Amino acid sequence: LDAVNWKEIGISKVSVVRLEYVTERTSSGDITIVPIWRMELGESEEERILNRNRIFGIHAVTGELIQDFKGMGKY
Repeated sequence: LDAVNWKEIGISKVSVVRLEYVTERTSSGDITIVPIWRMELGESEEERILNRNRIFGIHAVTGELIQDFKGMGKY
């Protein structure tokens, strides 16, 4: 997480971290379910609600940093 440019993504604080399962679209088009450590972005509940469609986390198996929007990409 040290490599993340927090100012560039417009987030000042991660307030909640939880284990969550998301669907992942593979390069072959298959869909799998994977665990991620998802971080809720924002200091207040209002900020977290505004950012709820943003997926920011760590893939729990591979350690890959995930930055995506729900339904807009791989996740």
